[in-house]
Amino acid sequence: MKRNNESSGYSLLICNCDEQVRRCIDNITLLESRLIDGFIFQPPETTNASPEQLHNLQEKLKTCQTPYVILDRAIHDVYHDYVAADHQLGGYLATEHLYKLGHRRIGCITGSLSDYGSKRRLVGYQDVLKRYGISIPQDLSLVGYDDSSIANLCSVPLTTIRQPIELLGKRACEILLGRIENNSNTHQDYFYPPALIQRSSCSLPNSKGRALL
Repeated sequence: MKRNNESSGYSLLICNCDEQVRRCIDNITLLESRLIDGFIFQPPETTNASPEQLHNLQEKLKTCQTPYVILDRAIHDVYHDYVAADHQLGGYLATEHLYKLGHRRIGCITGSLSDYGSKRRLVGYQDVLKRYGISIPQDLSLVGYDDSSIANLCSVPLTTIRQPIELLGKRACEILLGRIENNSNTHQDYFYPPALIQRSSCSLPNSKGRALL
């Protein structure tokens, strides 16, 4: 984001809401009061937010006159430019990878289903179950999501789905700059494919060698 902003003649200001909806609303109000040109908004985790807080955030975004782009996490009932990895495809890739190794009892740990990405990954998982007619879990092969910095440092390096983080930031900046120039176009969703990163946490089921996990 910083590189894209600077190359377009804009400065970057970062606000941290610390996953707090109230602080998030306050930050947007602050940015509006400073008459900024636009902002990229990654919504906070809303699992512990009250219905009133969620409503206030929705109304804040719906009435916001400053151009903005939503990144990664969607907000229910707010229809705006949205940039994210294709989480449904990511869930599908992870599940199909295990299936092609020979696993047939495959589980899915989603995290909170109030999170849009978690719900879409679950749909991708279910799509594979439906396609191949497989049943639910028991084997200990493991696929993670996000490819965090620790994934390759575990005692058993973790097979994972990697999101195109740099591309998402670049595209969010480009879309926002376009909004600043012309804020009258129809808002869109932009999804970009994640990638399966194969490491050592998956093996063929019932293999004779030492279990990987």
